[in-house]
Formats: sequence, structure tokens, C-alpha cells
Amino acid sequence: LIGFQVCFRKDSLYSLLEKLFLLVAPNSKSFKAYSKNQLLDSNGITLSIISPLLFPEFEENYNFFEYISSYDLSLSTTSKSKQESILLLSGFQIPFVKDNF
Repeated sequence: LIGFQVCFRKDSLYSLLEKLFLLVAPNSKSFKAYSKNQLLDSNGITLSIISPLLFPEFEENYNFFEYISSYDLSLSTTSKSKQESILLLSGFQIPFVKDNF
């Protein structure tokens, strides 16, 4: 598998973000707050997931995902500025380092 793209909307998006920031990230050894400089232009952020097995769904189906070492998760928004993106993403409780933007 080289790569794939999945589009989450509404309830499935909220479920993914809830699992990512309340379950997966705090249990990850390499978890840290994200820098506002990581925002891609003004409409999103890319997060690196070192251990995909932290997601319960991956862990339950380990035999399908045993060779995946890490992956990147890109969150895109329709915001028009970096400040709007930060406000929106922090509303989902995405932890940002307190720095100037």
C-alpha cells in the first residue's frame, strides 16, 4: 500500500478527532503539543502518527496493519487565515504550543 485518502465528515470526523486527541495522543510516547507553525498555509495541519496500533480499530485488526510503521494524518479546513485555522482546531482541543503566529 503506497497511500490513500479518506474524507471524514460530520459524526465520523468528530469521532476520529475525539479518539485522536483524547485516546491516542495522550497514550503516545512521542506526543507533544503542536506548533502553530505546523499549519499548512492557512487551511490545515499534518500530524505524524508513529504507532497506528494506538487506535483501537487498528489494534483489533492487527493482522491487516502489522507492517504499517507510521503514517501522516492531514486535517484540512475551509478557513481563510491561519488565525481562523488555529481557532477552529483549538476548538477541537488540539493542543498548540503557546508561540507567536
